[in-house]
This record gives sequence, C-alpha cells and structure tokens, in this order.
Amino acid sequence: MVQHTQDRRRPFSFSEQLHLIIPLLGVWAVGLMVLSAVAAQGNAGQLLLDPTYAAGAAWYTGFVSSLGILAWGVAAGAAGWCSWTSRIAGRNGAASFLRGGCIVTSALLLDDLFDFHAGLLPMIGISKIVGESIFVVAVLYWVSRNWHEVRRTRIQLLGAALMASAASLIIDAAINPSTANRGLLFEDGAKFLGILAWATYFVVTSRDIGRSVMRQVSEMGVADPALVAAKRPSLADLTQPSRTRVAGPVSVG
Repeated sequence: MVQHTQDRRRPFSFSEQLHLIIPLLGVWAVGLMVLSAVAAQGNAGQLLLDPTYAAGAAWYTGFVSSLGILAWGVAAGAAGWCSWTSRIAGRNGAASFLRGGCIVTSALLLDDLFDFHAGLLPMIGISKIVGESIFVVAVLYWVSRNWHEVRRTRIQLLGAALMASAASLIIDAAINPSTANRGLLFEDGAKFLGILAWATYFVVTSRDIGRSVMRQVSEMGVADPALVAAKRPSLADLTQPSRTRVAGPVSVG
C-alpha cells in the first residue's frame, strides 16, 4: 500500500524568482553570441534551417539517424540526472560512475551528430579509424575504471550495446559499405540497435539506483534527501531490493 506524504514544495517568492532569472540570462547571452556569429557568417539559412529542408530532401531523410541522436540524449540525460541525485545521497561511487557515463555518452552523441570521426578529424590529419579508436578506448576506460559499479547493474544490456556497436565497426572496416549497397543496412542497423541498448541500459540503471536512493532515504527517516549525505550511510548494493547484500547483478522488483 502506497503511503502518501504531504508535498513540501512551496511557491518561490518574487525575490527568489528574480534571482532564478540569472541563469537564464547567462544562457541567453551565449545564445545571442551564437546568433551574432551566424549573422556575421552571412548565410543564416545554412546554419539555422533543418538540413532536410535546406537540401530539398524528403522529410523522413535521416529519420533513423535522428532517432539515434534522441536515444543518445535520453541516455546522457538519465545518467547525468541520476549522478546528481546519487551525489546528494552520498553515493559517491554511483555518482562518479554515472557522471563518467554521461560524459562518454555526450561525446558519442556529438560525434554521431556532427560526424567528427569521419568528417572533422580527417580534415586535421586524423584518420577515421584513429578517430573511432579514440571513442572505443574512452568507452572501455570508463567501463574498466567503474567495473565495481558496472558489475552491480544489469550488465547484459551494456554487453548488448557494446556487441552491436562492435559489429557495426567490424562491418564498416571489413566491407566499407557505400550508400548504395545492402552493407549499409547491416552497418548502420547494428549501430542503431547498439544505441538503443545503450540508452536502455542507462535508463534502467538510473531507475534502479534512483529507487535504491529513495528507499535509503525512506528507511533512514530523513525528510530532506540532502541530509542523507551528512549521515554517511554505508554503500548498499545499488540495485538490491533489501538491505541484505547479494553478490553479482541483481534486479529490482
């Protein structure tokens, strides 16, 4: 039976509302700088219009690629948000693990969005395969550095993501598919499935860790989650449904 508690939020006062405008002004300042640079460039349409519209292509051009970008964003957002809540609750290991995952995912998102490894890096003398290797090493480093945390998550999802991504890289290197043959379907299809598995891993992992943090707060009887860190609780298994420690990955019901 769910126990309902009183919502402790309150309306912000007028002075607080004014104070909260400051971050918006900073963001808008950056936005105005970007727009000024666009205006100086002289061809606003090239930078502001949707690529499919500017090129006169069909609206569904790049549809699967766009879905992949959205999935990268979901994964980065889930990891970043849960990293913040874990830090507040004193889960430093989980916070570091998720923060690193957010950084790696954001780098992969930017590479997929702007095609750094195949476009920008070769322009400055770094080959495509070296560019891809940089991202592979970054992912493997993140996994190895946080293995203590990774092994307590639903590791089969991460494994599926890595295997699908590896298959895409192997197909690209072995077949070098062009836009006109079936190899492209296998290469980018495997990549898309890998992105979906990656996003699923971070969404599910963030849910598990978030649920564990909320249960920790409830069991300690602390009204404000920010006070949990001050009590320095022991790090229980992040996906464990009870206080009893269980070896290996476990699921949360």
